[in-house]
Amino acid sequence: GNHDWDNHNWYAARHRVEGGQWRFFSWDAERILEGIGDNRLNVNEGNAPTGIHNRLRNNSEYRLIFADRIHRHFFNGGALTPEATAARFLRRADEVEVAVACESARWGDYRRDVHQWRNGPYEFYRPDSHWLVEKNRLLATYFPRRSEQVLRTLTSGGLYPRISAPVFSQAGGLVEPGFGLEMTRPAGQQGEIYYTLDGSDPRVPVSGAVSGAAVRYSAAVSISDYTIVKARLRAGAQWSALNEAVFTLPPAYESLHISELMYHPPGGQGFEFIELENSGELTIDLSGLAFTNGIEFSFQDGEVLPPGGRYLLVADEAVFQEAFPDAPVRGEFGDSLSNGGEKLTLKDGEGLTIVSVDYDDDGFWPISADGYGRSLVLADLEGDPDRPLTWRPSAEIYGSPGRANGAAGVPAVWINEVVNSAGGGVELYNPSASEVDVSGWQLSDELSGAGVLPGFQLPADSLLPAGGYLVISEAALRTAVSLSASGGDIYLSSPVEPAEWIVGVGYGPAEGGGSSGTWVHSTGRDFTALESSTLGAGNSSPRVGAVVVNEIHYHPAAEPEGPEPMEFVEFFNRTEAEQPLYDSERGAGWRFNGPRDLADENDFIFPPGALIPPRGFLLLVSGDPEVFRARRQVPAGVVVVGPFAGGLANDGERLTLSRPWSDAELIVDHVRYNDRSPWPAGADGGGASLERVSTSAYGNEAANWGASLAAGGTPGRLNSIAEEDEPGGWQVPGDFSQDGRLDLTDAVALLGFLFQGAPAALPCGDGSVTDPANLSLLDGNADGGVNLSDAVYVLVYLFSG
Repeated sequence: GNHDWDNHNWYAARHRVEGGQWRFFSWDAERILEGIGDNRLNVNEGNAPTGIHNRLRNNSEYRLIFADRIHRHFFNGGALTPEATAARFLRRADEVEVAVACESARWGDYRRDVHQWRNGPYEFYRPDSHWLVEKNRLLATYFPRRSEQVLRTLTSGGLYPRISAPVFSQAGGLVEPGFGLEMTRPAGQQGEIYYTLDGSDPRVPVSGAVSGAAVRYSAAVSISDYTIVKARLRAGAQWSALNEAVFTLPPAYESLHISELMYHPPGGQGFEFIELENSGELTIDLSGLAFTNGIEFSFQDGEVLPPGGRYLLVADEAVFQEAFPDAPVRGEFGDSLSNGGEKLTLKDGEGLTIVSVDYDDDGFWPISADGYGRSLVLADLEGDPDRPLTWRPSAEIYGSPGRANGAAGVPAVWINEVVNSAGGGVELYNPSASEVDVSGWQLSDELSGAGVLPGFQLPADSLLPAGGYLVISEAALRTAVSLSASGGDIYLSSPVEPAEWIVGVGYGPAEGGGSSGTWVHSTGRDFTALESSTLGAGNSSPRVGAVVVNEIHYHPAAEPEGPEPMEFVEFFNRTEAEQPLYDSERGAGWRFNGPRDLADENDFIFPPGALIPPRGFLLLVSGDPEVFRARRQVPAGVVVVGPFAGGLANDGERLTLSRPWSDAELIVDHVRYNDRSPWPAGADGGGASLERVSTSAYGNEAANWGASLAAGGTPGRLNSIAEEDEPGGWQVPGDFSQDGRLDLTDAVALLGFLFQGAPAALPCGDGSVTDPANLSLLDGNADGGVNLSDAVYVLVYLFSG
């Protein structure tokens, strides 16, 4: 229906790559959307698109290919159905609706100035008398009838067959496994329906024969996986246009994994890659998925990953394909993979996380993947991808992009304990069920560009029994490797360079003759300070410092029309002595890694004068300390410091408290909280804080944390979920102020609550008088309620005993 082409007003272009196709672009086409019966089918400009088209119309194969395109767009919600054309017009109309009035003012005299052959009075363009009238005509008359008219024109012109395509009981989309797809002949049609389920045409091109992959339809077709159904009706030697539909099943995303990562290749960014793998038995539809963290890449509609299939993404396709010409590259991602580790997140169109990996280059993550030629390979499909033990280094140099990963070439051996004091040494551990020969392996305190620098080479016959230990004494190491009393790093490397297995640990200062070693907890493992040295045997328990992180409010719930909620971290002093958080002799404050200083450049350093009373609390807050104290009614004896910058990560991060020690720093406590199970969901924006259960148990253990019972947590007060034998758990009956004592302030506070409504809530549970925790705490006379008699009971107890 375009009356303004193709003798002019068009361009042709192609992308100059292999397989690039010519495209025709129409422009300045204002003579469109006019009459319902407009017919431009027979326009035939010799050196133009219509001339090419008319010459091709003589070819029967071209006519059927053209008909297939017509059926795709004129049926089953296609782009040229009445509903789709009207919706597309409205989207564009809505974009210009407001501007029409301005455009009318600008060109309001157009008809008078240009159309001189018309008789007056000359009309001005007006939104109500011209724009709205035409818009309503198109929506009420033109679009509802135009598609049918065009289809009749194409049929009469021989570009659409008179034998109609088969009809599907559902035109594709999401179905349950086992869905039965029915196909029928349109009314009045004769012939047989032939279909395929492998994406091929049931008709052989040119010859018109029935394809060997085609099946004659006789009964409903069961859909049990992602399926492309293509069908035609055949009557004698004549074929209908192609009806095709894509059927998807509910997403089987649990079978989708990031299976391999090359984040720090020796050759530079051009060799980076990410591999996705489908480990399940059903095809996974990738349509609409996108990486939103770490890298940028969006999967196009119709992209799928079959069972056992791999999807390879690279940072630079040209560089990568030159180095690996056989690699099945499927796409190029934006940005690059961080050499220092980062979180990669794949989400669906609704923002739900499908796959997430938070890889790193320290801790127990394979060092040989950090610039030493190996990739990270997913070793345990069922494991937590955020844990380093779920991954292993690739057996092949530069990994196996797009291919099955080779078996590990060397077994995993861990540095299990380091004792950097007199009589100490290094302990190796074999976690496997088979003996491992580590003869020729290297222990070193430094890395080089090719791996570990030559250090101590394990002698011949260095055998590690299954599940057993091998100790290399400090005396044996002394000539090649120094175990510093101030702490340091030590690395273990398999013998062949570039080494497949490199593992390293950082050990702390030798405080009190203790040791540093591996401790396995519910969400992974740490290399941390231990209570005592146990070289050659299982490790002792982790050492718990004098000051611990006791409560974390990292994602406070927003208050409707209220002030911006403040984050806070609470510290508890486990000792009976005052604990300064500033070392006046060294002129240095304790360091808290996680929150930042106000310039958002460095870790938070506690200022001079910061201290925690015996068995007391200190609060580090994200806002003004005095505002926080007043808003949260923090007890007067609790120290509040801040503000800090950077914020606490809503998706979890590592928090580390350390203090100056000799020429190094000593880690006092650390916790790596998360917003995923087994960490409590209630603390992630649900109003609760994270509370520590036991101050004497290891802090970096998810089982030692839970969501607070009180909304907003218990800043500066005893934790609501703590064990009863712990400070923070045991409750003094009647202790309204939650300072661990029963005194006159508690009776006054209870009277204020009962008669003045201040404070507005009781200290436990939901703050009400019916909450069981408040009844247990404040119902002194056990009459089943919190009332005046309980305040009198406290006063009588205090003054008469």
